[in-house]
Amino acid sequence: MVTSIHENWFCARCMITLQPAGEGAIVMQTKAFILVALYEGSIGSASGAMLSVDQFAWQLGRRNL
Repeated sequence: MVTSIHENWFCARCMITLQPAGEGAIVMQTKAFILVALYEGSIGSASGAMLSVDQFAWQLGRRNL
């Protein structure tokens, strides 16, 4: 289930999972790449995954990729 849709990224949660805390994915589009971050857990894990993807996208942008 998609939980958030924004201009260049979206967040989704798995509805059927073996993980008790849940799991999900964050997909972000840059000019040249589509980045996918998978996480297990809830809000804290999702926030950490988003931070990681955002920092990686920022580094790619600095290098003009």
